[in-house]
Amino acid sequence: MQSRYLVCGLALLGLMLSTIGTAWAADDGIADIKTVEPDAAIIIKGFEEVAAPGDPVTENDVITTGPTGSVGMTFTDHSRISLGPNSEFRVSEYLFAPDRSTYSFVSNLSKGTMEYASGLVGKLAPETARVETPAGTIGIRGTRFLVRIADE
Repeated sequence: MQSRYLVCGLALLGLMLSTIGTAWAADDGIADIKTVEPDAAIIIKGFEEVAAPGDPVTENDVITTGPTGSVGMTFTDHSRISLGPNSEFRVSEYLFAPDRSTYSFVSNLSKGTMEYASGLVGKLAPETARVETPAGTIGIRGTRFLVRIADE
């Protein structure tokens, strides 16, 4: 009788663990960090980690660089963003679902420098792509640009 409970308990545990794995796998990210120079971090749900090539970036993660840091990221729509020293960047909304014609790329650069090269969101639905800064909002129309937030 006890072995029956043990088997049922193990089966239930296996089912729960497989569900957790599926939830983690579904959150592969919206971008991958491709290049990192020392002094760069990614803040995920309030927890800071040292950024490394291959790390996934998800919506609302904050990417920061220190005085000697830089980060290069490639998004699933092939947009490319490079951050220079003393930068802070976050993607607040990202949707890339070409099969449903659903697109959005809203990001925020609160300090530092950023180079942006448009991917498919900026080309297919430019009205949905923008970078918010402390001084204003930059609309993206399938282009490439550099922005620097001046120190106060």
